[in-house]
Amino acid sequence: MLEADCSLTLTYRECMTDYARVKADFKAFRERLRSLGEFHYVATLEVHQRGALHVHIACQQFPAWLKNEHGMRVRSWNLIRSMWRRVVGKDNGNADFTRPRGRNTAHRIASYISKYVSKNLEEARFNRKSYWASRGIPNPQTIPLNEDAMRVLLARHGAHPVYVFTCRGNKIIQASTAAWYQALERAGIQDFRWHDLRHTWASWHVQSGTPLLALQELGGWESFDMVRRYAHFSQHYLSVFAANLPSMILPSS
Repeated sequence: MLEADCSLTLTYRECMTDYARVKADFKAFRERLRSLGEFHYVATLEVHQRGALHVHIACQQFPAWLKNEHGMRVRSWNLIRSMWRRVVGKDNGNADFTRPRGRNTAHRIASYISKYVSKNLEEARFNRKSYWASRGIPNPQTIPLNEDAMRVLLARHGAHPVYVFTCRGNKIIQASTAAWYQALERAGIQDFRWHDLRHTWASWHVQSGTPLLALQELGGWESFDMVRRYAHFSQHYLSVFAANLPSMILPSS
């Protein structure tokens, strides 16, 4: 897991709109960074208003001082900036560093990066990967949401600078709280766990005709066996395939 506490933005002086060029430059930049040791990151692209491409990177803070290729101690950010400029040209690029102050630094950086990842996915930009990540960083999972879910999320937009759902302005650590059991009591529901919401969601999907393979992707199950438990909820799960086999009975004369 990447506990990012710093963000790095790579830019060009020229209006760079060539995706392949940016991809190649970023690869060359990463190869230069290997001389400094392990570099764990998640990176994505931003399309500026004028069409220029910028690279946003979530990473961990570098030591204040590093040694360059000559063995001299230099400021780490100056060294990293010079590495980027060696790739794109001395007068053609810049590297800006930001380290948010205060609490929830990692969450704020993750929110900043995911904003551009989601935007690139929604607008199908580049028709390619919308992010890069170093080895060992788990790939983000993208799940489409229906209109009801989107309305709930949009209603919460801006309510908190980091979290979508909160309790009195604080992070929700546990779901099965007194508020949960009070809600069950008001609704007249008994013997119902928080995780049963997931089972209900999956059951309704199958009853509405969602194929099991699609449900596996939506629910993020690794094993298909875990999804098969919902097969009996579909009235047409097997019946639609019953007619695939040609009739073996000859018509009566």
